[in-house]
Amino acid sequence: MDENNILLPILVKYRPGMPKIEKHGAMYDLATSETVTIAKGEVKMIDLGVAMNLPDYTFARVYPRSSTHKKWHILLANSVGIIDTEYCGNEDYWKFPAYAIETVTIPAHTRIAQFEIVDNWDQLRSTLIEVDHLDGENRGGFGTTGD
Repeated sequence: MDENNILLPILVKYRPGMPKIEKHGAMYDLATSETVTIAKGEVKMIDLGVAMNLPDYTFARVYPRSSTHKKWHILLANSVGIIDTEYCGNEDYWKFPAYAIETVTIPAHTRIAQFEIVDNWDQLRSTLIEVDHLDGENRGGFGTTGD
């Protein structure tokens, strides 16, 4: 069997009436579970109507669709969402923390987000070791490279 073609099952629970997840290009689309209105400057957790049980040593990255900002005037408040294997309960529905740059009403079942499944097999080969000193050159701290 070709190890590059192993299918990992992902258990998906949909809220009633939710459209099934579809793959478009490299990503799977996610939609709003209900109509939602967000006022300009407000942050609201938009329910995406799905809960999943991801395979061990994987996680999902959730992004806005490339058209979301233009069509719906919202931004993903935390830049990228990370869904790990521990977020797998029956009521652990995925959310989109939206920041509205204009007041907007988004209809139910509107595709606003997308996700990818990422393998995290390196966890099997990694361990953290505490040390008192690191030998690398100091670069000035976070965000200072290439001033």
